[in-house]
Amino acid sequence: MTAEAADATSERAAKVHQEAIVFDAVNRAVIDDGFFRDVRNGNISVLGRTILVSDPAVFSPFGFQESLRLVAELHELAAQHADKMLIVRGIDDIELAKSTGRVGIYVYFQSPEPLARYPWRLTLFYELGLRILQMTYNERELTGDGCFEKNDGGLSIYGRALIKHCNELGIAVDASHCGDRTTLETIEESAAPVLLTHGNSRMICPKPRCKTDEAVKACAARGGVIGVQAFPPFMNDGSHPPTIEDVLDHVDHYAELVGSEHIGLGLDLVTGHENDDFKLLRYDPNMYKGAWVGGVQQTVAGLSTLGEMPRLTEALIARGYSDKDITGILGGNYIRVLHEIWK
Repeated sequence: MTAEAADATSERAAKVHQEAIVFDAVNRAVIDDGFFRDVRNGNISVLGRTILVSDPAVFSPFGFQESLRLVAELHELAAQHADKMLIVRGIDDIELAKSTGRVGIYVYFQSPEPLARYPWRLTLFYELGLRILQMTYNERELTGDGCFEKNDGGLSIYGRALIKHCNELGIAVDASHCGDRTTLETIEESAAPVLLTHGNSRMICPKPRCKTDEAVKACAARGGVIGVQAFPPFMNDGSHPPTIEDVLDHVDHYAELVGSEHIGLGLDLVTGHENDDFKLLRYDPNMYKGAWVGGVQQTVAGLSTLGEMPRLTEALIARGYSDKDITGILGGNYIRVLHEIWK
């Protein structure tokens, strides 16, 4: 590539990235000065804030009181940094965040465990900004089976009722961590499109946490979006340290399988929590091989923080994606489907 061509590509990438609504569906970074710097450098418009208790003294990482406390703390942070962030309850808020140079943040539960069997809790958290709910985490729950269970029995009766309640309120249903059968039944049961917010391809990374082509095609057929993540254990077959090029390999596979209009991002970055997750969440060391080295969580080279997000736009251009494709992958595809789900 000539210097002139390189400059033109760089200019194109900067323009596309600046104009796009950049949407990362899954994020749990510590909100501090470094977070706001990364958000600014990455031109991030909206984030899904994973509510996950990080206190080892708490028996359940998804307890009701602890989750409620974290949501309240998120609202307090939004009030303290009103010039930099706002709580998102609808698409209008995302557009407002973009136009005012702030980052919009919605509440995201990786498990329905805080709800137990109380419908009022779902309504309560909805009022507090819950806009995406995952049906299970890795293990068996009241709703269905997670991806680490050897025997996947699919959705429970309660799980089906919870999906209906989410559909009625306008909460998007997510099946990223669900077992294969539970994933397919969730997609079939929901009256609204289902998301796989952070589900890399099992064809590229052969682990049960990654999603099958069957699940991805079913999700897309019902109008859903599949988010590509940047989490080292789920990037490749383990033959080499993961880089941003591995992220693009998953994008390429999904683009060929279901079209770029069904691809989004759920990077699953946990900046600031690098030392506390492994023991807390009882991660299987074999399933999560390469995630922690010396007790410190690893990252994907070239896409380790939100501030590096513009590199992804440049990489998509290098892979031959059009500006329209890139704008959709960066966030437009999520916006389209959430217009339908968030009432």
